[in-house]
Amino acid sequence: MARMITPGVPDDPAVLAGIAKVAIHHGHLDYALRLMVKSLAGVTLKVALDATERQTTGPLMDQVRALARRRLGECSELVKVRALLTRAKKLTNRRNQLMHGLWAIKDVGGPPTFQPAGGRLGRIPRAKDLELLADDMFTLSNEMHWERRHGFLAEALDAKKKLADTTGASD
Repeated sequence: MARMITPGVPDDPAVLAGIAKVAIHHGHLDYALRLMVKSLAGVTLKVALDATERQTTGPLMDQVRALARRRLGECSELVKVRALLTRAKKLTNRRNQLMHGLWAIKDVGGPPTFQPAGGRLGRIPRAKDLELLADDMFTLSNEMHWERRHGFLAEALDAKKKLADTTGASD
């Protein structure tokens, strides 16, 4: 007898909460990228948010990478921005496997199963693993905000502005 796989939703409240946290914290990560665009482009919050409205993570990361290269030049700060973007890409890939995978039920009344995008059908992710992914996204978003406002990126942009002010040059 052939197995029947039907789309379904996990019944574990902790798993559902973990999925929700991953989705919410991925939104926070996108927002952090939009604010990186703001800082690197030297525009107002409104302009940056309008310019990046409805952009997905990939194009946002590309825009941050291009603006950082143009604004900072080849330097250690650019390498640090690239490192943040690499971490964001890895987390986004993990999130995409969850959100674009198949959540299903094996056979009638069978256990919940999950097939990640491009993967094999298996057990659903543990709530603990979903929580860790959500926490990693939240941590990276906060790190990006901090670096942009107080850390290496703020210092590099401030130094570039001071140099432009003293030499009369502009970006």
